[in-house]
Parts: sequence; C-alpha cells; structure tokens
Amino acid sequence: MRSKGRPKRAKLACSVRPTGRDHEVSHQFWTLAVSPSGEVVGDAQQDGAKGPDAAVSHFELKRDAKRYKGRGARSYNATVQGKVQRCSISYDALLVRIDS
Repeated sequence: MRSKGRPKRAKLACSVRPTGRDHEVSHQFWTLAVSPSGEVVGDAQQDGAKGPDAAVSHFELKRDAKRYKGRGARSYNATVQGKVQRCSISYDALLVRIDS
C-alpha cells in the first residue's frame, strides 16, 4: 500500500573511498525520499562542507520490475593546472535488493 501526501524521508551515512586514493575518505550523509508514486530521490552533501564549494550528489530512481533504475550526478571542486574549477559527472544509477 502506498502512502499519500508528503514523501517519506530517511537519512543514510555513506563513506566513499576514491579509487587510487585509499588514504582519503569522503563522508557523505544521504537524505532519501520515496514519493507516493514510488520514485526514490537521494541527495547528499560532503560532511562538514557548506556553501557553493561543497561536493554534492543527487539521484532519481523509478521502479523497474525488482529494481530501481535512474540517473544521478555529482559535482565537486577540483584543482586543475593550479586553478580550482567545478567538475560534474553524471551516471546511470541502479538500486537492487541484496538481502534476498
């Protein structure tokens, strides 16, 4: 049974260990929302970072059989040739149940 009205929200802590940089760990705290239609939306911001320079992530998923599929994006600041610039990547997102 689906609920009506406001999306339900949950918070999820996630640690991301970038490939090739095992000594650096970026912590993100996700806020997940499930709409009455079953769409899952996730938003995260780098722990302790505020304002326009903070790394942020976002995804939107829709149910597709026994899984959720959609798109996501991440933006962050990086130093390229000595100058700080905003970088963004987008990706295909897939959420599947792993405990069944």
